[in-house]
Amino acid sequence: MSRPVMIPTLKPKFFFGLTTQVNGNCLFLNENEIVYPASGVLVIYNTAHHKQKYIHLAEPQKVITAMAVCINKYDRTIYNLYFCVSETT
Repeated sequence: MSRPVMIPTLKPKFFFGLTTQVNGNCLFLNENEIVYPASGVLVIYNTAHHKQKYIHLAEPQKVITAMAVCINKYDRTIYNLYFCVSETT
């Protein structure tokens, strides 16, 4: 009789203010940094140093609706972060 295969799962502990309605709402920028939206702010969290940086939207009445990261294929330390915004109603 064979044993069932145990598949590991990832269970996040804390995502304060994570906006769950955003497509691609939590992305890795590199080995140590993730980015996620929290209302009208993008949060860049460094998992190694447990520090956060914030990118505030210039117009607070807008909200982030989608995100994507494009990493340079020749130099993986260079990336572009794209995000879409829309008016709140």
